[in-house]
Amino acid sequence: MKTLPQTHLSDMRHAIDAIDDAIITLLAQRQEEVKKIAKVKKKHQLPVHDPKRELETIVKRKKLSKILGLDPLRSEVIFE
Repeated sequence: MKTLPQTHLSDMRHAIDAIDDAIITLLAQRQEEVKKIAKVKKKHQLPVHDPKRELETIVKRKKLSKILGLDPLRSEVIFE
């Protein structure tokens, strides 16, 4: 039989697992949108990479991370 703290910890861990699953799902959805954009760019003979846009995205995500109390460098890794 689990004690109350173990039960509470288990519930909290399940909540973290659900959040982790949601993060991975959202990243997969984001990747699909990136692929769609790449197809459109190729079709219209536009450069696939847009360094200015990429930098803007990273800067914006790092700022939001800092506001939310997260390590901005971790966000940079995700959006590189």
